[in-house]
Amino acid sequence: MFLKDRELKNAIISIGIPVALQNMLTSLLNMIDTVMIGSLGDGAVAAVGLANQWFFIFNLVIFGIVSGSSIYVSQFYGKGDFENMQVPVAYSVTLCFFVSLIFGFLALFAPRFVMSLFTNDAATIDTGIPYLRIASLSYFMMALSLPIANAMRAADAALIPLAVTGSALLINTGLNYALINGHFGAPALGVSGAAIATSTARVVEMLVIYSVVFSKRTKIRVKAHYFKFKRDFALPYIKTILPVVGNESMWGLGISMYNIMFGHTNNAIVAANQISRNLEQIMTAFCMGIGSAAAVVIGRKIGEKKKNEAFTYAGKFAITSVVMGFGLGVLMLLLMPAYINMYSVSPEAKEYARMMMIAFGTFMTVKMYNYMNIVGVLRSGGDTAFCFWLDASSVWLVGVVSVFLALFVFKAPFWIVAFCLVLEEAVKALVGYIRYRSKAWLNDLVN
Repeated sequence: MFLKDRELKNAIISIGIPVALQNMLTSLLNMIDTVMIGSLGDGAVAAVGLANQWFFIFNLVIFGIVSGSSIYVSQFYGKGDFENMQVPVAYSVTLCFFVSLIFGFLALFAPRFVMSLFTNDAATIDTGIPYLRIASLSYFMMALSLPIANAMRAADAALIPLAVTGSALLINTGLNYALINGHFGAPALGVSGAAIATSTARVVEMLVIYSVVFSKRTKIRVKAHYFKFKRDFALPYIKTILPVVGNESMWGLGISMYNIMFGHTNNAIVAANQISRNLEQIMTAFCMGIGSAAAVVIGRKIGEKKKNEAFTYAGKFAITSVVMGFGLGVLMLLLMPAYINMYSVSPEAKEYARMMMIAFGTFMTVKMYNYMNIVGVLRSGGDTAFCFWLDASSVWLVGVVSVFLALFVFKAPFWIVAFCLVLEEAVKALVGYIRYRSKAWLNDLVN
């Protein structure tokens, strides 16, 4: 029935599907990296996977900034105020680039320190250092391009970031093939080759995004006066985005804590986690796209002063996420045997990956609902502080604690550890649904 709603269908087609495909392409890029690096063994997969945890945390911080900014972009767009819409975009670029200086410089100048945060295995650290150094360039590029790409989605130009990401995927894949094992006359650079490929693709992605902006093909503009500090806007803007940044950071640190715990066991578990997360990210890419569409549509409705319609659409999008989550969970379990066999890793790593993917597939419906509810619904209404406490407490008090106890205290069978990884989703779903029903999340930030 909900698919008969024209506005919802249009939002899914014009925003949801392009964003879903873009996220899927990004996840495919990560998967291709892992598959090609897998030919170098468990140690190389583990090293690159742990090195990318630093990028993962960085990416979540800047995603928090652009996600918080998108609340304003969507509501200003719904209001029809395209001039003020540019200000949160400019602020987002500024903050993201500042964050990239911190993460990028540590990756470039202190890679051993960064790697030691995730593992105590000397060989893994030594393998990850050159990858981290070279990949540091991608941090700066991502900080400049992601805020603009995200704003384009909220301003009815979601196809442009999709096309750019697709081009970057082709560049990354081609360079990976050439540089990891040495093809087309290129040197075999191993993990350093993968890092060169990733950084090159990010540079191209950033240049194309800005060429589109300066050609004025979208409603997004980058001009000096938008970057000026405006106290009356900056203070409420910071108040809104800080919980989102904290939300993403604390959640990301929690996910990284899983990797740190695995990094203190053996490389087979680390490799298995990297392998299983890659497929999970591809599966969740679809719902992330629908979540982005929900955030834009609901944000616009609030900007248009139509809160009742916003609440109705929130319910429709929630149903969509549940249906999609069930289908994607089944698909993940069906693809699991063939997918695991793509990797040239040890039988032990494949068995660990199988257990993790069974847990991820079983809980996919709940995970998809949580993403839709937190990112697509509650945040779009400016309820960022509640989202912060819900996400952070779930991952740290439920997820991290249960995995630690199962892994190190009770030394439980690994299938129990795998299910502890998704235990937090059940708690988030219950508390998040109660918050959605309360309507306390419906806040108008621009009128």
